[in-house]
Amino acid sequence: MLNTVDNKIAESVSSDKDIAIAQKVKQSIAGKIPLYEVRLYGSRARGDASTDSDLDLYLETGPISREQRRLISDLVWGIGFENDVVISPLVIPQSEARNGAFSVSMLCQTIKNEGISI
Repeated sequence: MLNTVDNKIAESVSSDKDIAIAQKVKQSIAGKIPLYEVRLYGSRARGDASTDSDLDLYLETGPISREQRRLISDLVWGIGFENDVVISPLVIPQSEARNGAFSVSMLCQTIKNEGISI
């Protein structure tokens, strides 16, 4: 359970900096891989993150190869390293996001409802 000091830290963690980092990820990937939707979700989007919380990003892409997934991972790692934050990308092809099993999952619904569109 968070105490008052931790609550103030958590509120400050979910900030414009998180959105700026997410935008940097989006810009870095968009020129290389088609992106249809990017959302910041999880504790940082809800405003209840702790100082060591990761930054969860939903990335909806076109069809994606293993090499493109590796490229995303490398780009995200570099941006996270530069900003001293662990970024956890959830990469979902648009076909799966719209018509696949993921589209009816609780995680998908949570991301759509609580996530911050980037």
